[in-house]
Amino acid sequence: ILQHSYSGKPEDDNYLALSDTQGNFLLNGNFVVSMSKKEINIQGAIFEYSGSNSSVERINSTDRLEEEVVLQVLCVGNLYNPDVRYSFNIPVEEKSDLFTWDPYGPWQDCTKMCQGLHRRKITCIRKSDHMVVSDQRCDHLPLPLFVTEKCNTDCELRWHIIGKSECSSHCGQGYRSLDVHCMRYSIHKGQTVSVDDHYCGDQLKPATRESCHGDCVLTRWHYSEWSQCSRSCGGGERSRESYCINNFGHRLANRECQELPRVTTENCNEFSCPSWATSEWSECLVTCGKGTKQRQVWCHLNKDHL
Repeated sequence: ILQHSYSGKPEDDNYLALSDTQGNFLLNGNFVVSMSKKEINIQGAIFEYSGSNSSVERINSTDRLEEEVVLQVLCVGNLYNPDVRYSFNIPVEEKSDLFTWDPYGPWQDCTKMCQGLHRRKITCIRKSDHMVVSDQRCDHLPLPLFVTEKCNTDCELRWHIIGKSECSSHCGQGYRSLDVHCMRYSIHKGQTVSVDDHYCGDQLKPATRESCHGDCVLTRWHYSEWSQCSRSCGGGERSRESYCINNFGHRLANRECQELPRVTTENCNEFSCPSWATSEWSECLVTCGKGTKQRQVWCHLNKDHL
């Protein structure tokens, strides 16, 4: 028997008391309360009392009582509601035919997420009122067969390939990776959900790699003719148009060739341009007065051009 203090402190205004059926107090009562621990003998049964100076006041006995006792609560002071909790055991006769195994106990968990089995727990019961008791009461009896039933039948678990990589070879024999996951298929809802792979552990997992054959469709850049050089000498630049085609000559989107090198401009006519060359001036044709002198002038091409 437990009486919990409303404040959580030993000081409380509620106290436990025991009396017999004639009203004679056996523990506490008559406005007298024992604060310290004590043991009392009631018709040969020993009762242990915690004393009132405890946040949880306690009366306990493990002996068998042959007569009734009355529990009372003495309430004084502020008259807070007492919090009394109690438990007791009823002795049962030790006869083997009073108990039996009951195979129809509560259902246990399903063995699988989908398409599994579950079974009822086998319990020991008292025949008179079908009260569940300790299994020790039925240990001498043979266990009945388990009652089983299919469960989680509305779904299935199986491996599913949800994706494939590109073939490693664009032309000829190669391989590709497979993305394999355990999937839960709901039969009635029509839903598919990915679950942890261990749920498909009882099924053979498909290979995660398979052979493949490239279809030999190759791509390349196709170019137009070069344009005229922007300069006739001294370093210029020329350009050309480009577009992506396959090996069958069909034009493709340029992104199909984006990983291939492309040359659409280049330098041209990088040789030096011609320049005028002159000889030394001749002597003046007159020794005094205004005269003229001459020199030769010609167009000169650099050796790297020749």
